[in-house]
Amino acid sequence: VYIIYGKLGKIIKIIWRSSQKNHYLIYRLLNIILFLITLISLFSIKCKYIDLKLIGLTFICIPQVHYIYAYANSDAWGLSMEVFLFLLAVTMVDKSVQSWSLKEIILLGLFTGLVLVSKKPYLLSLILPYMLVGMQVLKAIRLNQIETTKWLVSRLLIMVLVVMIITLPLKVIYPMTQGNFKQAIEQMQENKAKNGFKPSNPTHPGYRLSSKGETYFGMLIKKPWIALTLASFYGAYGYMSVFNPLWIYFLAGFGILSNFYLTLLGITHQWHRLNEYLQLCFILSPFIIIINLFGSIYHSLHVDFQPQGRYLFGSLIPISLILTGTF
Repeated sequence: VYIIYGKLGKIIKIIWRSSQKNHYLIYRLLNIILFLITLISLFSIKCKYIDLKLIGLTFICIPQVHYIYAYANSDAWGLSMEVFLFLLAVTMVDKSVQSWSLKEIILLGLFTGLVLVSKKPYLLSLILPYMLVGMQVLKAIRLNQIETTKWLVSRLLIMVLVVMIITLPLKVIYPMTQGNFKQAIEQMQENKAKNGFKPSNPTHPGYRLSSKGETYFGMLIKKPWIALTLASFYGAYGYMSVFNPLWIYFLAGFGILSNFYLTLLGITHQWHRLNEYLQLCFILSPFIIIINLFGSIYHSLHVDFQPQGRYLFGSLIPISLILTGTF
């Protein structure tokens, strides 16, 4: 009681006063609270066929995840919505379709809409949840567990309506009110970006490489795209002056490869014992990761050469499933 009403109150008061001058501090505080809620959800929600705690441990082990929640940005929001949507899907699959409540249907539409208005890489996070939910629906139809088609269609319409309420203002109405939306975005970049990154100055060394004759293969060979992406994913940035000892990075790499090997070994020898929903996760995860990698490479080649680990967050749950062997 003393901590909650005493110390915590003083901390919030200090942050609130500081935020009157520096508004980003309040956004950082909200992101930290969001991170705690995300981790608590992963460690507390139970699922019959996936150990969600291992996904939470993966999040804790990736420094880039900590980094985005430590400052004011929208990537933290997109990542949490990705997690919440996945958690909702696995809890729905744990039950029969007929027992899905109206609240769960509304939440499914809510989290879907919030993912859709997030950054583009997070669109990939829709694949696993909807494939799991879709498999459960098809299974229920095959076993005649759904009383009427009207019940299923009404739930679908409610979910779509919620999605539209969230996405239409940001994805349709707002762009339409801005005239040429693409031109408006480029004008904003022109006004806000540093000189080397302005659309009117495409001579920056890393800007629009494809128009300068660069190829995918050439970029991967001549420019350290993979190394920079992995370094960013692990929280190592070019402007840092203090780094961990080299053996820590080797130990982390060994741990990643060992986990991947154990997962591959387990799938190879125990595939017939896996739950059908977990089998689907392991089949889809590599394809989601490959699509995500290609999208990040495409952005670096055609827009701006910025290999960032956060561009892979749309496939962070599939990465966690593969690296932790959750069965």
